[in-house]
Parts: sequence; C-alpha cells; structure tokens
Amino acid sequence: MDWDPEKCKQACEAAARDLANAAKDPEKSKGLQIKMRIIIGRKPLDAPPTDLAEFLGRSYSPVTELNGNSPDPTLRPDDQTTAGLS
Repeated sequence: MDWDPEKCKQACEAAARDLANAAKDPEKSKGLQIKMRIIIGRKPLDAPPTDLAEFLGRSYSPVTELNGNSPDPTLRPDDQTTAGLS
C-alpha cells in the first residue's frame, strides 16, 4: 500500500485531537459514541514463528486465512483456531 508510517501516525494523532476537542464541547458531544477496533498484525511469511504459532502447529497468521469464499478475514472468538486457547 506504500503508506508512510510517519504520515499515518500524524493522521491518527490529528484524528485523536479532533475527537478530544469534540468530546470537550458540550454541544458537539451530545450523543457522541466512539466504536473502535484495534488490529495488530504482521506479515505472516516474513515474521519468525511465535509460541502461539507453535502451539497451533503453524507459523502463519490465522487472520490471513479466509473461511470459504468469505471476503471478511476477521478472526472470531468461535472460530476453530481459538478452540484450544481458553
């Protein structure tokens, strides 16, 4: 995607400042809701195996696998890949 990490960081910080300013304003903050999803990822083929990968018997990220033809690669709590992790 050729994203510059510094530009991405600046954009995130600017968005955080804008949200903080809106939250501080009594008029703008009425009904303000923030929903967030944090995604932590790595390049599956370039990264060394982790303990979790060894436990699961693979060195790649399960998030990169699609179930069937689904375009949604989100790993859900009820997926088979998390069954033995409780």
